[in-house]
Amino acid sequence: MDFRDFPGETTRSIAFLSRIPVPDSMFGSTQWKISGAVGVFPLAGIVIALPAALLAALLSWLDVPSALTAILTLLTMVLVTGALHEDGLADCADAFGAGGPRERMLDILKDSRIGAYGTLAMIFSIALRAVALTVLIAIGPPLPMAVTLLSAAALSRALMVWHWRRLPAARSDGVSAGAGRPTPQSAWLALSIGVGAALLFPITQVGFLAAVIAVLLAVLATDLWTRYVDRKLAGQTGDTIGAAQQIAETVFLVTLVSVL
Repeated sequence: MDFRDFPGETTRSIAFLSRIPVPDSMFGSTQWKISGAVGVFPLAGIVIALPAALLAALLSWLDVPSALTAILTLLTMVLVTGALHEDGLADCADAFGAGGPRERMLDILKDSRIGAYGTLAMIFSIALRAVALTVLIAIGPPLPMAVTLLSAAALSRALMVWHWRRLPAARSDGVSAGAGRPTPQSAWLALSIGVGAALLFPITQVGFLAAVIAVLLAVLATDLWTRYVDRKLAGQTGDTIGAAQQIAETVFLVTLVSVL
């Protein structure tokens, strides 16, 4: 991907990963393939998380209680993304929690209904991130804290691309199969941007060592998730990709506040 393509591909990726409106003219007359834009997913993640990060900084500056600020920040994130990745996490929890043959798990992944496993997965994911954000907001300062939140958004979108790249599509009629598999170049570009942001952005708030440890554990968690999905499904789906984002973001944020 040429650097001159970054603005357009980032804008189109924002439309794909969130509910932020993007003019139809951005997609042109030819068919657009999302797999060709995944290299800038971390940049799209930063833009998508920006409203929540700015809200967190503003509320922190106004001395709104940290826990309340954290909940409102997460609410903003969910509203902007349309709970896209949370839905993937819930579907995966239901499918893998139920177990059984591969085809049964794939059928559960396609089911729009949510079960006990999915509900619990979302509760724990939101709770863990809420506690981690509460700590980050409490230790401040507002702007460095907001930048730290953006680093989590960038890294988690990069690691979801890594998960996507490492596995073939689990079924031929799925969203990820239609989108195509990211190229090695796009995956490495995403990793470079995401890891770079996650190592540099949090320095002013939590320090470089904490950032390094958090990145390493997020990468490890994504790797373990990818191996588990490969063993169960022999491929990825849109839901497993979304779950990878949730896992990476949660582990990164929780680790940051755990090693302070």
